[in-house]
Amino acid sequence: MIYMTRRIFLISLFISSCQQINWTEASGAVDVLVRGAPEIEVDQDYFKAKRFSFIKISSGRYSNFTASLLSIDDGIYKWVTNERFKIYTKNGKIIKVLAQPQSSFYYQEPVFNFNLKTYESNILFEEPKALISQFSELAYSHDEEITYLEKKITTRVFHEHVETKIFKWKFINKYWIEKSSDLVLRSEQHIYPFRKSYLIDYYYKY
Repeated sequence: MIYMTRRIFLISLFISSCQQINWTEASGAVDVLVRGAPEIEVDQDYFKAKRFSFIKISSGRYSNFTASLLSIDDGIYKWVTNERFKIYTKNGKIIKVLAQPQSSFYYQEPVFNFNLKTYESNILFEEPKALISQFSELAYSHDEEITYLEKKITTRVFHEHVETKIFKWKFINKYWIEKSSDLVLRSEQHIYPFRKSYLIDYYYKY
């Protein structure tokens, strides 16, 4: 029974992934498929022109977009795209995506923080419907200098090793934290099977 459930879920995930470009599919989808999404270069001029904090998210050549900060509630950041999709993050980790009104595409319990060494969480997928458990190990990896807003910034890099219990889905999420502020400036995350990772850059306005 468990094997059949896992098999049906994997087949549904594969079909769903083939049918959809990604959860940020926009009106120019045909043009994006042919040419790829245009690159967004965030320099000082771009940053200064923005009124609110924002994130830049990219995945492969077909997904490249920004989302503005809408609110912060108990450490959970709520971001909104031009297409009105909502993305929720906690400590730099994506925990929820609302791709359609009242329809949660992806949701993870908001337990993530960098003081944890190990933790277990449940994840809900809306399409196809599934509830799965993941086990994570989080640890400091190394220091790394990155280019951020045309400056060299020293960061601490954390690796999150994640294993899914229902089927063999293992991956590593990465987080770049600025040493001087403890803010997450960048992350690379896997949030859906059979899809590429998402690279997220965080830009804060005060």
